[in-house]
Amino acid sequence: MKFMIIGGFLGSGKTSVTTSLLAFVAFHSSSDSRYKAVVLENEIGDVGIDDTTLASGSFRVETIFAGCACCTSSAPLIASVKEIDDDLNPEWLILEATGLALPYKIKDTLKDALGIDGRVCVIVDARRWKRLQASLSGMLNDQLNRADVVIINKIDLVDSDMVELVKESIASINPVAIIIPCNAGKGLSDDICSSILLENAPYLKEF
Repeated sequence: MKFMIIGGFLGSGKTSVTTSLLAFVAFHSSSDSRYKAVVLENEIGDVGIDDTTLASGSFRVETIFAGCACCTSSAPLIASVKEIDDDLNPEWLILEATGLALPYKIKDTLKDALGIDGRVCVIVDARRWKRLQASLSGMLNDQLNRADVVIINKIDLVDSDMVELVKESIASINPVAIIIPCNAGKGLSDDICSSILLENAPYLKEF
């Protein structure tokens, strides 16, 4: 089972990114598993994955509300992931973390408990970047720590100078992450999806 953690504050666009990833997996998968991907959600109050995305029957959404995936020793999270792996055996597990979660800690928790390693993608809202830096800089920096990919979302709502400022700020926090500016609401290209999901698929196109 391949594993991806999608992090970011509430409203940053995690569900839009996840929806594009599901479409990419559906089109490119060669797995004979019943479920190409299972989405594990832990965000109360956000917009969930639309039912039409699941209409093919290749996907499934599970939700954790009993436990918080921001915890470093979350028993409900570990139990849910183990159950999904054992019972559903999807090609991909995509975990949409709560907006207060630190994705790298979730990754460490599941690796230590179950031996499952994965990638981390963090979504940031370009329009709210300065506000979040001013009020929640510590949490923001911690979320970006050890991310493999950082998506700068909603670039259609800011000017090019702001996009460059956000890119430079992220690079100063995490100099090794792939940084991708985009408008996830319009859907993500195959190049972007492969760069999020696959370690050896570099981001090829500039937006």
